[in-house]
Amino acid sequence: MSTQTYVPVVDGDADIAMTMDGEQMKVQAPGRLPMQRVYLWEGNPDPNKKDKGFRFTNKPYNPKEDGPEVSSQGGRLPTPKELQPGPNAVQYLEVGLVIGDNPAMYKPTAGNSKKDIKTDRHRRGKMPRAESAIRAFIPITENIPTQSKYYVGIKPTQGRLNPRCIDGEVIFFYPEFWQGVPTDVSKVERRVFINYQTKHLAAVNKPQAERATASSTVNNTEKWTRSNSLVVTPPENLANTLALQYTMFQATGDRSDLRNMLSYITNATSDLKYGPHTASVGVKAFFDFSEDLSVVEAQLVIRELKV
Repeated sequence: MSTQTYVPVVDGDADIAMTMDGEQMKVQAPGRLPMQRVYLWEGNPDPNKKDKGFRFTNKPYNPKEDGPEVSSQGGRLPTPKELQPGPNAVQYLEVGLVIGDNPAMYKPTAGNSKKDIKTDRHRRGKMPRAESAIRAFIPITENIPTQSKYYVGIKPTQGRLNPRCIDGEVIFFYPEFWQGVPTDVSKVERRVFINYQTKHLAAVNKPQAERATASSTVNNTEKWTRSNSLVVTPPENLANTLALQYTMFQATGDRSDLRNMLSYITNATSDLKYGPHTASVGVKAFFDFSEDLSVVEAQLVIRELKV
């Protein structure tokens, strides 16, 4: 079980979500807590189960029926009700954003060359948050399921969003889910990585389930409390943030990512920058603007700030 501690996002413009294709969007939700768990409205009980247990909906999201123009989709941050367990509530992990009125707006289509797709993506850069953006989720499960199944939240019922199925390829995944995912791999490989990341982080028991059976939700409130201790220490959070920003720079070549790294380091408290037994070769190299920062030096920055 992870013991990481996460702190709320301060700069919403530096909080960048990304799709499996590499499209980027500013989350622009100051106060967002990475790895946030919420409680959505429960679907229909399964009539075939003796205990009438929960059954995840298979109903797909339909913008014409479920989109922002039809009904309220909730705010950029969870409501207090979404954070509390209760009757008819099932826990989910918030993983990213979906463009509510046109989920597949930036999904590549057949007929476009890879060069054109890459050129258009580079031209768009880090897009501002779409006006119709809605939050996406993956269910908290007992074991790691064999497949990742994603949902968006729509039409609140008694203060809780209702889940609808959504294609993972249209989700702008939050930056914490891209940590450790290689940038120099194919889209197919990125899909495998991100799907593993999300279902792994949403599982209470981390070892892979031995049987390929449908995952069951955990209904014990005590388990939620114990498993919800996913929070990061300030040094780990700063190091993870720097690692993510450098990964984004490697993927896009956008020097604003390096400026964001500089801002995070500059604004860090002295006890985070330099400890009594902390090396500072990488940090000094970062502040030496007469030379380009090498990959090795960038890795040293991350390592030194993690100590």
